[in-house]
Amino acid sequence: MFQGTRFQCIDKVYTLERQNSESGLAVIATTPTDPDYSKLAFARSDNQRLLLGDPFLRDAILQSAALLIPQDTSLPISIRRWDIYPQPYSMPKESSIYVQTLLEGLEENEVHTSVNSFDHTGALNESLKGYRLRKLQHHKEYPNVSDLVCPDDRDTRELRACLTHLAHRFKVKVPEVRVSYLANLHALPKNQRRKIELPLIEKVVQQWTRESDVNNSKFTVEWQQSGKPVVRLSDEPVEISLTHDNRYCIAVAGSWSLGSDIVPVKHRNRKQWLGLLGQIADTLIDDNLDENELNRLGAAIWAVKEVLHKVNVKKTISMKIEQKINNGILFLCETDQGKLKVLACWKIFTRGRDRVVAISVIESETKIIADDALTFDYGGYNSLLNQQHYEIVGDGPQGQVVFVHRFPVTFMPVGQLSRHIYFTHYFFWAGMVREASAWPVLKRIAEQFATGKWGGVTNFAALKVLGEATTHDLIEVRMWASGNGGPQNSVLDLTYDFRKVLPDGGYERLALLEQQTTWVRIINHGIAKVDAYPDYYASFLDEMMPKFKGPNLPHPLPEPLKDLYEHENEDYLYTAPTEPSVKPVLHSQLIETSLEDANIVGNIYFANYYAWQGRVRDRFFHNIIPEYFLGTGEVGELICLTCRVDHLREAMPFDHIQVRMALKALKTCHATLFFEYYKLNSHGDKLKLATGKQDVVWVCRDSKKKPLARPFPKAVHEIFRKSIEQ
Repeated sequence: MFQGTRFQCIDKVYTLERQNSESGLAVIATTPTDPDYSKLAFARSDNQRLLLGDPFLRDAILQSAALLIPQDTSLPISIRRWDIYPQPYSMPKESSIYVQTLLEGLEENEVHTSVNSFDHTGALNESLKGYRLRKLQHHKEYPNVSDLVCPDDRDTRELRACLTHLAHRFKVKVPEVRVSYLANLHALPKNQRRKIELPLIEKVVQQWTRESDVNNSKFTVEWQQSGKPVVRLSDEPVEISLTHDNRYCIAVAGSWSLGSDIVPVKHRNRKQWLGLLGQIADTLIDDNLDENELNRLGAAIWAVKEVLHKVNVKKTISMKIEQKINNGILFLCETDQGKLKVLACWKIFTRGRDRVVAISVIESETKIIADDALTFDYGGYNSLLNQQHYEIVGDGPQGQVVFVHRFPVTFMPVGQLSRHIYFTHYFFWAGMVREASAWPVLKRIAEQFATGKWGGVTNFAALKVLGEATTHDLIEVRMWASGNGGPQNSVLDLTYDFRKVLPDGGYERLALLEQQTTWVRIINHGIAKVDAYPDYYASFLDEMMPKFKGPNLPHPLPEPLKDLYEHENEDYLYTAPTEPSVKPVLHSQLIETSLEDANIVGNIYFANYYAWQGRVRDRFFHNIIPEYFLGTGEVGELICLTCRVDHLREAMPFDHIQVRMALKALKTCHATLFFEYYKLNSHGDKLKLATGKQDVVWVCRDSKKKPLARPFPKAVHEIFRKSIEQ
């Protein structure tokens, strides 16, 4: 709420958890109340009578709710009821107040909570009901609740990601690294300090042995006279470097001579930095650097000097910047021990200010590949290069792992008349994300599928379009497993949340897609039978499944097309009678499949069925109103709101498939189209492969390009009428 240490009264966090997107709990303790709080609040004595008690403590009570939404900037907007209970006794001087905050619900931009505070005896002091906060801005880069519970894991993960990225760009090899928040190490006796540091050393060595495929069964740690730890595995030494700045401690492990350092970024002018760093920094620190660059570079040079000292360099002849990008520098140092390279990067960890981390590195043994041509710094690409393409997070609606993929929208997907994404691409993207999410076992799956004896088939997929995106937009797809069951426990339910990443880092929802797949054994050409998962895939899926029961609801986000779903005020002009087949049939089209439509299993890839829906639908409307397709939707266009296909049998390359589109329901602006897919056999009979449904709306756009539902063109309504009357 307010700035300054007086308002920073949260002393300890005992519980912080989010069960799902709409429930959570925080329990905190506050700093004991200052008896002179009224004097701290107001300088004038006639203003120092506060009827409702300590305002700084009350600010902590209000701030406790923000712990449950740490990635959002928020402000209180209302409290339905606030009860304050008078205490019959004086609080002991050193007593804390304990605050329990419950997350009760989330709306698009609002958070609903209730808060209770208790004294040291457990007596209720205050109770807030209906406490609402308004979310002002979302910050994806901020830690989420699970990150705050385990901040060391987050800091380690982010530092490793940063170093790995820089290593690839600079073509160097970095050691394994772990971060831990170990405050006030300097003040502890040597034996106690080493006892605290030992778990961090063990973790980084175990991490290194896993990555290097080294046996860690015989593990010993010793300390040299200098304080440097020495680790041996089966009597073989492992290089270790340990560094701390009295708050954070970093341990690195590798197979070459290692040095490391961590330095908080402090503010100094150029003259002060040169006085601190000496003559070696004179050619490195430019007169034209802005304040932020100057301080980061100064801290980096200091850290590099410390790294050189830790690898026993006695004399540094020269130091120069070999390569530099916006979040790191590779230094080349000529020393009495030859040429050494030190990598420096800057990070803001979960607890603390901007810091520089420096680590000694060696040239990478990785062969140069074609992609290295993209590693040059070139203006204009940062907003693309700095985006994370793949990520694993743990914030699924039921606590499950979520696979995240980001990618830019280019020219091809924006085939809608208004130059927005054409709906069928969501299905192809879903398939791409589904298969990439199985990366740890994808090679084994591919080898099994390529035999032609096993496969995965789609039972159904259902799309709901809720937003629009165009070229140069950035899309984030979040996919999670929402259930597993069915015959032989081989039916998997998946959910996809398509989002548009906004320039401020927030989101708009583009679409939601649900899919169900089954693991099968291939019996014959185009014929499959349900089969149990192989053990390796079953074990992989166990880690991906929901961790607790709860609704499969994605995070609430703005959904720009949501209003198009509200058409209860439109009367039905037609609903198809309940019969074995849906009538009238509006259009029929023959599809000839080929290897282009197939996948590794050998059957027709599921996403093609949805593309065929679009092809048949568009041909029907173009036949009636071709003039509407000449522009960019200025006079109106058709938008898909929902799309679904239920798959019954498999189609194969070189099949002849008839796709029939019928009218299931009609309103003034909306319609429901029904699809049937038939395989045409050589002797004239038909085999039904699938059925589908699509809800569409005719729209025109207002001055802000927002699509608004409008009546179908007269020519379309006339064709509908004639078809119904036949």
